[in-house]
Amino acid sequence: MLIKELPALAGGADSVVWAGGGNQDELLRALLPMRPETPRRAADEPFDPDALMIAFVGPDQPPDGWSAALRGLPAGGRLLLLLGWPVADLPYHLVLDPLVGAGCQVLQAVPVDKANRHGVYCAVIAARVERLAPLRSYLDDSPITLDGPEPGLPALLRLTGEHTFADLVVRPLRRRLAELEAGDRPASAG
Repeated sequence: MLIKELPALAGGADSVVWAGGGNQDELLRALLPMRPETPRRAADEPFDPDALMIAFVGPDQPPDGWSAALRGLPAGGRLLLLLGWPVADLPYHLVLDPLVGAGCQVLQAVPVDKANRHGVYCAVIAARVERLAPLRSYLDDSPITLDGPEPGLPALLRLTGEHTFADLVVRPLRRRLAELEAGDRPASAG
């Protein structure tokens, strides 16, 4: 997905709230190339429910700034979190813990094309919710909405089952990758 397609996927934005990290001007130009006039607000101002909170976090950007800004996100408020780690290196616990702590549901996570231009490898779209939002397929590129039927027990059972199986499949792959990477390193002289 192109970085400029992310705001529409998140449901659009009448205004944006920059919650920290990264080069704000460069990232906002990449996100909103056709709408440079989009009103911008600071994270410490009252939050407009139609605004889109945007933040960048990466290896050199601790999550403190944007996670503190989440406290001002009202129910239904949306966050576009731009991530500066390659997907394979993503320490998702650093991202997930503040989101869950603020009552946010991760609605979609997508890889971003051309990361060498802007340093964004993937993005997470989340919203503060009072009930679970409908589940989405990772292939769904329609704008995200929070209304619709709440997932029932079968959907939650499917979700927890998929997580368990995904973890089962990924662990040996990561171990094998680490072994291959270790085998590619030259032996230390000594």
